[in-house]
Amino acid sequence: MTCRDFNLDNLSSPGACYAIEQGINFNWLTLYYQNQDISNYTPVGQIRTNYADLSENILATFQFEPLIYGTVNTGTETFEATVIRPFLTHDQTQTIPATRNRTASDRVFIGRNAFVYDIKLISPTGERLLLTRGLVQVIPDVTRI
Repeated sequence: MTCRDFNLDNLSSPGACYAIEQGINFNWLTLYYQNQDISNYTPVGQIRTNYADLSENILATFQFEPLIYGTVNTGTETFEATVIRPFLTHDQTQTIPATRNRTASDRVFIGRNAFVYDIKLISPTGERLLLTRGLVQVIPDVTRI
């Protein structure tokens, strides 16, 4: 099972589904805020069991590389943007519970076979800007070293 198997059509989330392997660094998500230098904003992001969970039960808190504004070349296009790179360390991903397996006939069930995340930017004046949100699937760690 991979995130490609998730049917996101009936969810209100505009973000993507990412697979996170337990015990492995998660650092391949790169976000771009085009045509504006917001490198002085503070990025924040969390993974929770579900959207209704407003308690302090946070499964993981993203860390971020320093925000950098400049010219981005993706190989297919070039543009000016602030680059935002969230990551989780292997110690962080190890503590996130694995999502339960599902069969091909199962629908997405947040809290069982998917968790929720969002990433926001906070301006120097306190304004909050939603950058992305979506689902994560946590794949169990098999090889422990």
